[in-house]
Amino acid sequence: NGDGIFKSTNNGGNWTAVNTGLTTLNVNSFAVSGTTIFAGTFGGGVFLSTNNGGLWTAVNNGLANTSIQAMTANSTNVFAGTFYGGGIFGSADNGSNWAVDSTGLTNFSVNALTTMGTSTVFAGTYGGVFRSTDNAGHWTAVNNGLTDHDIMALITLDTNIFVGTDGGGVFYSHDTGNTWVAVNTGLTNFTEYSLAISGPNIFAGSKGSGVWMRPLGDFGIPAGIENYKINISPVSVYPNPFKTSATFTINWKRGTDKMELIVYGLLGQEVKRVAIQNKSAQTQTVIIDRINIPNGVYLYKLVEDSTVIATGKLIAE
Repeated sequence: NGDGIFKSTNNGGNWTAVNTGLTTLNVNSFAVSGTTIFAGTFGGGVFLSTNNGGLWTAVNNGLANTSIQAMTANSTNVFAGTFYGGGIFGSADNGSNWAVDSTGLTNFSVNALTTMGTSTVFAGTYGGVFRSTDNAGHWTAVNNGLTDHDIMALITLDTNIFVGTDGGGVFYSHDTGNTWVAVNTGLTNFTEYSLAISGPNIFAGSKGSGVWMRPLGDFGIPAGIENYKINISPVSVYPNPFKTSATFTINWKRGTDKMELIVYGLLGQEVKRVAIQNKSAQTQTVIIDRINIPNGVYLYKLVEDSTVIATGKLIAE
């Protein structure tokens, strides 16, 4: 049993239920892509809201297992981890259609998912951590140094990743999961069901013993990193695939005057380039029309000066 979803607009001072459209109130996980929120439920599959929880709509086409334990999003790519050995499902069109994305997994009970950059995804299972570098197309186990393979929580920051386990405490990797070390100094309970990063600290939610905090500086991670979005890409596109126009929502704190959105074909030919003018606004909207864009698959990149901030796929039909 569950009570659904609650929302606070004053940093937790007050909470209001926002369950309109949900067919089950057993909600296990969330993911955010731009202005779209995804909710993973037990038995009801995935729901999305585009108005901050005001209305929820089921998006389960192709989702063979509707008992969702974990979710994450990477631009328009959304991933759902399931109970009961259902593995991982992926959607390349913001949840409209789902397909199995479990190639390479050896354990199909997925408790946690997170992303790193624009194409790397991590999955936490009862068989350890798996990593994909092609948006869940293929998975490889990355458990060197991980002495507890019952993974309950995952979180990333730059190339750093932390996992919470069911009995082994917290493990840390500084090299995208290639090697792991236990980082349990100060913990009295080693069953960690949730992890969060806020400001200069990491927080661990322990079963039966509350919340624990540790400075990220203990791991050589500098404080004051403003532009990292945990599990959130700075660019979302809707609709995708698109017929007449596609709206890009960009959430990025700019450091320079020059930012561009570039759309190009699979062979590298440029088809659209849009200069983004408003430096003061962190969230901006860019609309791309179909002029000079035939049907097909395209790539896009958001560039600040010569630095690529985000990349993704755009489909015209």
